[in-house]
Amino acid sequence: MKYLKMIKQMSKLLLSALIVVLPAIALWLYLIYGGMYYLDPEYPYEVWNKEFCQTDHNGNVDVLFLGDSAVNAAVLPEKLSDGTYNLSLGGRTSVEAYYILKEFLKNNEAPDACYIGFADTGYLEDQNFYTRTLYFHRLSYEDEKEIFDNAIAFNAESILKENYEKEWKQYRSWSPEKYLPALFNGGFNPALPRNYTKVLV
Repeated sequence: MKYLKMIKQMSKLLLSALIVVLPAIALWLYLIYGGMYYLDPEYPYEVWNKEFCQTDHNGNVDVLFLGDSAVNAAVLPEKLSDGTYNLSLGGRTSVEAYYILKEFLKNNEAPDACYIGFADTGYLEDQNFYTRTLYFHRLSYEDEKEIFDNAIAFNAESILKENYEKEWKQYRSWSPEKYLPALFNGGFNPALPRNYTKVLV
């Protein structure tokens, strides 16, 4: 009887713990895998860009454009040729362009030409490294680490903001502190039709 009572008590404790922990785990997994449901309209472009760079295009990419929103808005690749693609992302600098091109070349032959351009600020300072590049997980952990290592070596203050290590860990781990505001603003599925339409187009 004593052991049965102990087992019942442990079962109740375990059930109580699961009731608390499982919703938290479910929320965290949703933040990681449900970005298309709640993140803003820039996210689909990030998804497409990453998938494009990680795909082998069998030598069918002739021309690439890289840069920020200025290049993204200025170049309509479909008007140039079937083998022309625009990998520009809003608010990025030459740092992100380098790693995006590096990722593309890791999986593909070099294109015949690659054009890179930015608005003036893109050559002078970080624009959205934290709020876009880290936030959307566009780069790999290794590439992000290399950026921080180089920032330390060259004392790049725009990258080495106060508590940058903590910020980086929060983004890498999909911390609710960083992503819950978007979830509260976007809801659990209103962004899905819009975001998938952007990816499919």
